[in-house]
Amino acid sequence: MELLLDVEGLKKSFGGVAALRDGRFELRAGSVHALCGGNGAGKSTFLKILMGIHNRDAGSIRRRGKDVDFGSPADALASGIAIIEQELSPVPHMTVAENIYLGREPSTRFGGIDFRTMNRSAQGLLDDLEFDIRATQYMMNLSVAQMQLVEIAKALLCSFSSSLVMIFPFRL
Repeated sequence: MELLLDVEGLKKSFGGVAALRDGRFELRAGSVHALCGGNGAGKSTFLKILMGIHNRDAGSIRRRGKDVDFGSPADALASGIAIIEQELSPVPHMTVAENIYLGREPSTRFGGIDFRTMNRSAQGLLDDLEFDIRATQYMMNLSVAQMQLVEIAKALLCSFSSSLVMIFPFRL
């Protein structure tokens, strides 16, 4: 079975200090993996390279067997790769729908934000995912677990690919 994502030998140093040595990861369709490690293990560096935030010093990243080198998070998202950070950064005084669509709001024919379409679409996505969250709730009223679900919904909405790779980094 073809690998959705195959990472081999990723290396990254900052000022001569190795932040990541020989990072490896394989992901097949339908599989679930955890990326775990203590502080300083290189999880964040690995993910920032994968998402096009940092350039790698060495190693290869293949998406469906093709070498990729994402120059930005937008490139990674367009390829179907998204990360959900452990430290969330929602906009607390905005609604769930506004956070999901932040920077990609649907517009009316006069150029304003089409809140009706945005709320309906966000609620449909949340319902399809069976997340018990209302699109019109304010983020500040959600639990941390619910905020993570909103981030997952946002990542799914951002994906333009039929096969999304989502990575959730957590410290031990």
